[in-house]
Amino acid sequence: MSSQMGHVGAANRTIYCASKWGLEGFTKVLAMDLAPHRIRVNTICPTFVETPMTEPFFRDPASRSEVLAKIPLGRIGRVDDVAAAAVFLASDAASLMTGSALMLDGGGRRCERGDARHSCDSLGPAGFRVEPPKAARPALSRRRGLRALTL
Repeated sequence: MSSQMGHVGAANRTIYCASKWGLEGFTKVLAMDLAPHRIRVNTICPTFVETPMTEPFFRDPASRSEVLAKIPLGRIGRVDDVAAAAVFLASDAASLMTGSALMLDGGGRRCERGDARHSCDSLGPAGFRVEPPKAARPALSRRRGLRALTL
């Protein structure tokens, strides 16, 4: 189990982020080493998840609002989100995935620098907002019951 913090950095989380970045690198190398044996290795990388451990933190309205402001989908993860990801990775639907990180972050990994309205993906080199061309509209395709966004 990894975390979105294995892909972004965040203030006051040095040791946690470093451990998750290490786990992400370990996963990629282990996936290469075990692939000849047909063993797949992937990580699940959730954002904050509501659990008994995080419940006191989320009880504070300011803390909850701060976290939600960084998640574009507007909700905190649930244990069943993580369980569903594990079932997917163990299934034949993920049979070609190895060395991958399955992000369960509601879009929040894009940027840990502010609120979800300012994703790092939409900021230019000087920090100015860059809008995608109107012609680059996403199209939703369905295949064998799975949905995929294609640009």
